[in-house]
Amino acid sequence: ALGAVVALLDSQAARTYVKPWVAKKFGRSFTEEPEIVRMADGRTRVITEFSEFRARIVDLEVSFRAAVLDDLIGDVFLGHDFLVEQQVAWDYSGCIIHLGKERRVSVSWRNPVTPVTVGVDLTTAGLPEGEYGMRVKEVLCQYPEVFSGEVGRTRVIEHQIRLKDPNPVALNAYGYSREKNEVIAEMVRDMEEQGFVEPSISPWAPPVVLVKKKDGSFRFCVDYRRLNMQTESDAHPMPDLHDMVRGMGGAKIYSTILSPETRPLTAFRTQRGLFQFRVMPFGLKNAPATFCRLVSEVFRGLVGKFVLVYLDDIVVYSESPDQHLNHLQRVLERLQSYGLTCQPKKCTFGVAQIKFLGHVVDGEGIDREPEKLTAIQELPVPKKTKDVLRVLGVC
Repeated sequence: ALGAVVALLDSQAARTYVKPWVAKKFGRSFTEEPEIVRMADGRTRVITEFSEFRARIVDLEVSFRAAVLDDLIGDVFLGHDFLVEQQVAWDYSGCIIHLGKERRVSVSWRNPVTPVTVGVDLTTAGLPEGEYGMRVKEVLCQYPEVFSGEVGRTRVIEHQIRLKDPNPVALNAYGYSREKNEVIAEMVRDMEEQGFVEPSISPWAPPVVLVKKKDGSFRFCVDYRRLNMQTESDAHPMPDLHDMVRGMGGAKIYSTILSPETRPLTAFRTQRGLFQFRVMPFGLKNAPATFCRLVSEVFRGLVGKFVLVYLDDIVVYSESPDQHLNHLQRVLERLQSYGLTCQPKKCTFGVAQIKFLGHVVDGEGIDREPEKLTAIQELPVPKKTKDVLRVLGVC
């Protein structure tokens, strides 16, 4: 087919991308391994379609291959692979691009645009090597929503807060430096844009707490201690850790992966005013019980057969590689259908050994994680009753 399209040069993109209509009209499809790419805004997309093209730029005949991606602000993005192949040179002083050997074709460039895609393979870490690793990756690529990089949303269960004492508690904000108040304001602004919080007129107003993480950044928390004291306990049972770990020892293959009336109770005070959560926040008394109830519903019929879940830690265990692919697919189907997501960097797929809740689990059975025992092994011998109580965690 003949026709013309506007192509944008993107030196930050690892490869060349085109929109589906361009591939359908001008390209010839070919088969390539599915690829996961990260967008400039942090989201991830799975690419399963690829096309090759012959084109003319001025009087230069070129051929190139491209991944097909709908989420582009232009029709064609010529990435780093194209720039290298066509020996593209940039003349910044004259705003001219030279292409081909001996720079025989020159094109005046338009105003630059924000790069849209940067190809990043998110599944190389935590995958087995060889053919089986490719088979596992093919399964993962069938569920792009699970690995979208966005926070999952589900309406299966709404967190309820039932109060013993309905009298609201409003406290003054903690005194923070100007810099920390700016951090809080930015975090609240981000959460509001993502739909996690909204302005509030609630009589409840606990303060915000910034907790410093190991990397120097801050975790946004709210001091819900007074609210938690007035909250009735949820008696939903927590999973028994020892029974869970014993249940999966000996397997051969493993993979680890708010209601409207309650929202005012989650309100918090900032310099920008009062806000309340639209989703279940960190720090509420019965949040673990609600989460356990959620995962019990999501994985109903699978838990105890080939799935173990402890809060947000999911383990899929199987007797054979082929069986594991089927099990993994069924788990990902559940996650995707319920609107839940996983962080690829925290997942391990299709391996013979995993570390789970302080234990090493593999086909031979279960053992304690050696690193966890070091602190106990290096404890000095107790000399007083108080030392013994300290070891036992009594004081």
